[in-house]
Amino acid sequence: MLRLMCDNVPDMIWAKDLENRYLFANKALCEQLLNAANTDEPVGKTFDFFVQRERERHPDDPQWLTYGQYSQDTDRHTIGRDEPTTFEESGRVCGRFVTLDVHQARFVNSRGVVIGTVGCARDITERKASEALVQHLAHHDVLTDLPNRALLSDRLRQALAQARRDHGKLAVVFLDLDNLKPVNDTLGHAVGDLILKEVARRLREVVTRQSDTVSRFGGDEFVILLQRVNTGQDASVVADKILDTLSQPFSINQLAINISASIGIAIFPEHGEDVDQLLRNADAAMYCAKHDGRNCSRFFDASMAPMDGDQESL
Repeated sequence: MLRLMCDNVPDMIWAKDLENRYLFANKALCEQLLNAANTDEPVGKTFDFFVQRERERHPDDPQWLTYGQYSQDTDRHTIGRDEPTTFEESGRVCGRFVTLDVHQARFVNSRGVVIGTVGCARDITERKASEALVQHLAHHDVLTDLPNRALLSDRLRQALAQARRDHGKLAVVFLDLDNLKPVNDTLGHAVGDLILKEVARRLREVVTRQSDTVSRFGGDEFVILLQRVNTGQDASVVADKILDTLSQPFSINQLAINISASIGIAIFPEHGEDVDQLLRNADAAMYCAKHDGRNCSRFFDASMAPMDGDQESL
């Protein structure tokens, strides 16, 4: 009856002796992890036996089976604890990346003597992938897959803390596309969306350092965080490259569409010392660039401090 029950659950179930040899293995364990012929085959063998066998079957693929590198360590850890152990372990099994939620406990006989371990595991690979997708969507723009405003603000907050510790500088580059609204009005938002995706691609090609962040702030606005800049000139060089790449025609549905961008730059600590102030001042500098003819960049200065209604009038 016990065997029947254990073989009809999706979770992997096993028992091992003190030498890590299987005393019991259910059907799910044999099929999902050990690649064993039947539930009798594992008895008397260790997990390492099945690892070695799979690697011999696939000598040209070292990534065929990487799961269970620490199985003996976790077994010893479990035997040394009064309480059950719970952990997640990931690796490749038969060429597929998996994550298992593992629960193990000491196996004690009727006389109270520890004779091994018992455990069960559930394949949570799909659940982890779903959680990762939800997390990604919460912090990235759906259209361009760039970090969104929330993720940018978080990274900017962390970068500011690092810059303060290092007595360094960083730059916030605020970019607004010029003339995208007429494109949306005349050619439709589908074309506008294609342009936004291409803008994102071009920005990624310009801003290549892993420490920097290209984000879509909303609508036709993008914000770029440049960490560890030495002077404002470093940010100006990046801004010029962005202006150049965005001035190239966009080929959409056999149409050559021209747009440009207006860019505002704020430097920490000269132009602001917190997230909101830097974003606000970079935004003000961007509106000044629009006022000065568009397709240009401007650094923030005190004369640009926004007043109520100024941005709308610009």
